[in-house]
Amino acid sequence: MPVVLRVDGFSFGFFSREHDPAHVHVRHGGDVAIIEIETGHVRRSSLRAPDVSKAGALVRIYRDELRAAWLEWKLKREGDNGQ
Repeated sequence: MPVVLRVDGFSFGFFSREHDPAHVHVRHGGDVAIIEIETGHVRRSSLRAPDVSKAGALVRIYRDELRAAWLEWKLKREGDNGQ
């Protein structure tokens, strides 16, 4: 998973075959959560409850950066598929 952000022991990234809605995979301590960037909705998580809360807060804080990374990734992927 390419990591686009690391904060407080949390790693945020995307996989190569991502799909809408825009979301990030958040890794922390060997566990993972999938959180939608725009809404903060937790789609799936194996993180402990306090870590899910912290991950959600970080997604809100870094929403603009995560959204920009998602759009850049998506444009690159669409460009790669058009070749």
